[in-house]
Amino acid sequence: MQIHSTPKNSIQQVYGKIILLAFLVHLIFAGVFTALAFMPLVIYNIFSVCFYIVAYCLTKLNRYRTIVTMVHLEICLYVVVSTYFLGWGFGFPLYLIALSSVVYFCPFKNKMIPYLFSLAEIVIFMGLKIYTLNNEPICHYSDFTVSGFYIFNSAATFTLMVYAAFISKLSAVMTQQTLTENNSALQDMVNHDTLTGLLSRNHFLAAYEENRKKNIPITLVLSDIDNFKRVNDTYGHDCGDIILSGIASIMMEQTPDNVLIYRWGGEEFVMMLPNYSDARTKKLVEKVRIAIAAKNFKYRTETLKVTMTFGISDTGESTDLNELIRLADKRLYYGKRCGKNMVITQEMKP
Repeated sequence: MQIHSTPKNSIQQVYGKIILLAFLVHLIFAGVFTALAFMPLVIYNIFSVCFYIVAYCLTKLNRYRTIVTMVHLEICLYVVVSTYFLGWGFGFPLYLIALSSVVYFCPFKNKMIPYLFSLAEIVIFMGLKIYTLNNEPICHYSDFTVSGFYIFNSAATFTLMVYAAFISKLSAVMTQQTLTENNSALQDMVNHDTLTGLLSRNHFLAAYEENRKKNIPITLVLSDIDNFKRVNDTYGHDCGDIILSGIASIMMEQTPDNVLIYRWGGEEFVMMLPNYSDARTKKLVEKVRIAIAAKNFKYRTETLKVTMTFGISDTGESTDLNELIRLADKRLYYGKRCGKNMVITQEMKP
């Protein structure tokens, strides 16, 4: 898995902990080799301690590709140098195995680069094994010292590998969470009108079917802004957008949470009311109508007023959605012909 699929702060944490582990290991080695009076590796480990201080600072600058390349090169070089001086038995080549386990967290866009890192580390590992089979180490120490180093290096290797496994799982969880959040955001965009924030037609059919499966009576209220074309023609579409957004806000403010409000298209809106009686529906829609008519819409230096006409139908008349919309639309336009700014119900026959 490529680390670039996880957030940047996670990349910083991954390599920050690897750098910290390498820093501590080299610090310990500097002290141990000082005690063993082996100056070449004392100097090398002091250099490595300074190197990892610089590398940690680079993580704060998000220089991840530089850091990864430097860390892999430093560890490979250190394994080669220490194995050359001390031999295979000290266990330094084990770090190459651990390094291969974290190489897939390299933040490179080219997916082949981590595999090239891993291949290089395998080649170095096998090359060192062949070399040590045919060459004696430069320095010799007691079996106790060799075993102590091997145990320590094994423990450090397994610690890094366990950490890599943990990060792999964490990275997978984070990637899944990111995908879920992205899908949710995309679904939200599909289901909502970008201008008004109201639900869109995409959500309408699913909501209607869900309520019908539960045998919940549904009332539909189809509404249209009166003389909206005149507003757009006179003041422009920017003004029209302000009015559309303002009306959407009024409708949301004046209705309870269980009422679903949709931008139907253009200047048309639909409300879906579950389990509402005729009287309750009429009262609520009248409240919305009055609030819209009373609103002063501001556009530049202009103060505008608009009204809306509403047509109502319900599943007591028909459970066919197309028929419900047709009935509501018929009543809406009857209200337009009768003077606009009114609510037309089933009883008010067009």
